Amino acid sequence: MKKNIIKALIVTITLLCILFATYFFSNYNKFIIYDFQGSDGYFFINGNATFSKKYQMININNIYYQNISDIMAQRVKISLFAKIDGQERLIYASQAESDNPFSLVEYLKTYSYVMKEPYGYNECCNDFIIKNFNNIVYIKIEIVDSNQNPMETVIKLDSQKYSNDQFFYKKESTID
Repeated sequence: MKKNIIKALIVTITLLCILFATYFFSNYNKFIIYDFQGSDGYFFINGNATFSKKYQMININNIYYQNISDIMAQRVKISLFAKIDGQERLIYASQAESDNPFSLVEYLKTYSYVMKEPYGYNECCNDFIIKNFNNIVYIKIEIVDSNQNPMETVIKLDSQKYSNDQFFYKKESTID
């Protein structure tokens, strides 16, 4: 009788360990957030990218133009690229164009971009881009001013990665 209880307890503990291990390995590193920013001296960008088993989302929260004089633009194109094996892969692009020149500073104050797609669709970011986001993603800003002069700047994004890649997490000390 006692042996049967011990065997049942061992089997139960073994099954629980298998269930926890299966859960951990099926969810390990499946939720990744990149908090990014970049600057070239004139433009400052910040945003984040979130990749999970359900969705892939990229948010460009702010783009600031930090120059003494404003640019009167007729076209502004903002593109997010990944450089893979020397080739540019477009992740997204947005464009504003008008026959009447508009203020670049005022346009960028209102600019915000959110892209969301279901996981597995892979139109935006494949596994390679997700794993190497820190090293391969950049933003290109192309401007045509009111005198039809083209300008282009490329900004490398500096990213901080956050992920569920640990079994146990150490509690951080409080902020003094």
